[in-house]
Amino acid sequence: IGILVVVGLFVAAKFVPSLMNVITRFERETAAGDVTVGRMARFLEAWNLFKENPMWGIGWNGSLYYFEQVEEIIINVHNIYLQLLCETGIVGSLCYFTFFGYNLFWAIKLVIACGGNQLSITDTTKKAICVALCIEVFFLVYGLTGNPLYDYQSLFPYLGACAIVGYCKRNYWVPPVKEDCQKIMYVKRKQCNERKL
Repeated sequence: IGILVVVGLFVAAKFVPSLMNVITRFERETAAGDVTVGRMARFLEAWNLFKENPMWGIGWNGSLYYFEQVEEIIINVHNIYLQLLCETGIVGSLCYFTFFGYNLFWAIKLVIACGGNQLSITDTTKKAICVALCIEVFFLVYGLTGNPLYDYQSLFPYLGACAIVGYCKRNYWVPPVKEDCQKIMYVKRKQCNERKL
């Protein structure tokens, strides 16, 4: 499959010449011995900055200014998790990580409920929930090597996906009722009806 992708890329580069820039860049970096295109060095720098300022970090976008001074290039860490730790410390990162985890948890829970037909929703809404989960997973995985939190073309779809999940959770999610609770409710209704008589 990998060979087919590489061959396909070379063929596509014949029709779209700018694709050749991508191929040339990776060939150059591989020959230099760094297939991470310098990302590993930035990961280590961000981790060291986090270790120096673990609680509060160095400030929002502080890594941009740091890399501008040290490497004379304005560039992000290319790992949102390390960049958040570096810039906002444990306190700020926990807020973001909690948001990421909460939304992913509910997206998965809603998709599972859709699969088991536990929600009374249309097929279109089920598809929207599934697409929202895919967007969230893409965003969070891309965050390991990219800047989706800082790129609008990645951030806005992610926030939209979170909004879909939040809306569906609030309007369609009904927590499963256990049998004991159902029995209690039945007894209370029966008692209530007997009092009315």
